[in-house]
Amino acid sequence: MGECHRFPFFVAYLLAVTLLAGAAAKAWDVDPTIRVLIAHWGLSAISALWVVWVLIGLETGLGAWLVGASAKRGALVVTGFFLIAVSSSPALQWLRHDLTSCGCGLPEWASHPLMAIFGRNLPLALAAFGAAWPIRVARSAPKDAEHEEGDPCK
Repeated sequence: MGECHRFPFFVAYLLAVTLLAGAAAKAWDVDPTIRVLIAHWGLSAISALWVVWVLIGLETGLGAWLVGASAKRGALVVTGFFLIAVSSSPALQWLRHDLTSCGCGLPEWASHPLMAIFGRNLPLALAAFGAAWPIRVARSAPKDAEHEEGDPCK
């Protein structure tokens, strides 16, 4: 396995653990997420419950895909865009309504919208995109056969 595979695998597993932990936290206690959806988005209780279970399904599916896809570019890119999408909701609500919880189901210190956006989701999205398109570092040693035949990171 080429050297460029270490970073994508590490990032894929880090993202998978993060997404699966978020899904588990929401599944364990759906109330914080439902309260945020009702209070700040004006959803009914049944609609908010549907949204929560769809998020749990998406996070679980993406986490499983990241582990099963062996850090393939598609899984990393989709996960990066998903993290940006779920960051935009608390960002908009925080700017409009002084949102105090992102509704992610994590402990209070970790669920502040700014922590959720800048401390967790956006850095993970950048890591996903970085792992999808790793930067090649020039080496003084000759290329090995694996790198000459094609890109092993695809």
